[in-house]
Amino acid sequence: MSVTDIIPDQKVKSAMNDINAQREQVAASARGEAEKILVVKKAEAEAESKKLARRGYCDQRKAIIKGLEESVEAVQTRVERRQMRET
Repeated sequence: MSVTDIIPDQKVKSAMNDINAQREQVAASARGEAEKILVVKKAEAEAESKKLARRGYCDQRKAIIKGLEESVEAVQTRVERRQMRET
């Protein structure tokens, strides 16, 4: 046996295995928390996207209504001018 072939006592091996198991548990917990954060962030992003889409639809409707109002006003003005010419 050479000096580099160190064989630790069984108690030391057991203690090291326990430490590694604890590290694995902490790592698994951290991975679980990271996955949970990703799910929450994805849901928040989807909610924000839907909110912006609704706002876009609302702005479209407002623009359509404004355009219709302007068209009606233009027609009314033309009708009024025509009526003034005819009288």
